[in-house]
Order: sequence, then C-alpha cells, then structure tokens
Amino acid sequence: MNEVFSSLLRKYVLVFFDDILVSSNSWEEHLQHLHQVFSVIRSNHLVLNQSKCSMGTSEVAYLGHIISTIGVKVEHSNIQVVTDWPPPTSITALRGFLGLAGYYRKFIRRYGQIVAPLNNLLKKNAFTWLETAAHSFQQLKEPISSAPVLQLPDFDESFVVECDASGAVLVLKYLLEQRLTTSPQQYWLIKLMGFDFTVEYKPRSLNVGANALSRWDIPKPQLHAISQPRALLLDSIREEAQQYLKIIALCHEI
Repeated sequence: MNEVFSSLLRKYVLVFFDDILVSSNSWEEHLQHLHQVFSVIRSNHLVLNQSKCSMGTSEVAYLGHIISTIGVKVEHSNIQVVTDWPPPTSITALRGFLGLAGYYRKFIRRYGQIVAPLNNLLKKNAFTWLETAAHSFQQLKEPISSAPVLQLPDFDESFVVECDASGAVLVLKYLLEQRLTTSPQQYWLIKLMGFDFTVEYKPRSLNVGANALSRWDIPKPQLHAISQPRALLLDSIREEAQQYLKIIALCHEI
C-alpha cells in the first residue's frame, strides 16, 4: 500500500494495510483528492468494499481513534473497555491492559512515570498486586476514560523551546547576521527559515529545566571502551585455506 500510494502519502493520504484515509480542507478539494485516490486504485487493479467505505464525513473512526475537525480522540468503544477493565490477577492479564494503555499513551501525561510500578510487576516472580500497583492502574484508566482530545498546535501562538547553552546554540544566535562558512550553519539556516523566531540568552541560574539533568550532582558512572573494525570474512577465508592445505598435504602423502 505504501508503494501504491507513494505519490500521495503524507500529502492528503494515509494508509495502514487495507485502510485508506483521505483528508482535505474543503469539499471541492476532497472531491479532487478522491478522484486521485480512485485513479491509483483503478490503475493498480484494486477494488473497494462499498459497505466499509465512509466518504465526505467530518468525523471518521480510524485505527481505534476518532478523527474529526476538532482533533483526535479515543474511540468510544475502547474507552468503555478501559473503564470496565478489572484489576489484573496475572501477568498475562496485566500485559493485555498495558498493551491497550500503551497504544493510547499519547493521551496520558507522564505515562512512563505512571506505568513504572506496573512494569515492575512483569519481572520474574515479581507479580504482587500492592497499593502502588492499584494506584498506577487507576491513574492509567482515568485519562483515557475522560476522553481527552489531541489537537494540532495553534501556530498563531508563540512557542518557547528551552535548551542548555552551548557553543553551537550561541552561534545560532547571530545566524542571520553572519556569513555562512560551514555546512552545519547552512543546514540549520534552511531548517529555521520557515519559522518566525528569535534566539535569546537565558542565564544558567534561570535555565532550571534544561540544566536539571546535566547539572545533577550525583556522580555518573563512566564506561570507556575501545573498538576497532575486524574483517571476520578474512578470518574465515584463512581458516578454510589452512584446511585446504592440510587436505592437499594428506593427498600427497597417500
């Protein structure tokens, strides 16, 4: 499917196995997009099941999600499944719940932190349903049950990206005011030209979020290793050659 629709993918077409999603900004545009999709289907001798097709709608179910003009949300039937899921009594049942919750992890803020106690139960001989596991279980169910909606960002608003200060970042600061002499400068200029942005210096004392991990006082373990390429094929050839010479020598003795 990716090969068949390669010319339309990520423009206005998404495919997943035999599912095809066509999105448009207007009805007129949608008709044009559908015409292109039908042309691709016809030229590749494919067919559609009309009973499974939904066209010209403002809301569609797709891979367990409801996609509409307001954003993306969890399909209602799956919300009910999560809500009614009983506390797992075995690792198998826990894996099933974590598989479903993990599929919708983008709807759950701090997913990794919340799910950690449950992941610990998957270790060998570690399945014991304690209060921490029950609390984590409910914390995972609540965000999905509340039917959150994911929306595209509003690009009319300002976005703030905080990063640790470094030489490369400081040189970005005057990127538009200097001659570009290196490939990285040219690369980043092309990436940034599509944005209306300003680069501002933030003192270390105020840049708490970006510096939190890099300024951690606890000593970090270090691993020093030396590696070098080794042609394993040559070793095999040498071994085969030695065996061959031994066989030749035995033949001469015979």
